Amino acid sequence: MALALGAAHGALSAYALTNNLSEGYPQEVAFHVLVGLGLSVEEARRVALLPIDDISLPADALLERTHGE
Repeated sequence: MALALGAAHGALSAYALTNNLSEGYPQEVAFHVLVGLGLSVEEARRVALLPIDDISLPADALLERTHGE
């Protein structure tokens, strides 16, 4: 699984760096991943378009320490 996800991540990263992406690109990627995981097209589209709330991380969280503002 890690091999497949790593390859997909590399391909998406390379594509994103070399192409002009549409504003809906993240939702399209999410949609295709959800369909690949077995959701119906309708359910995947619905879930991919749901808004994502901001999250609050503890100050000692790795993501906060490395990417905090």
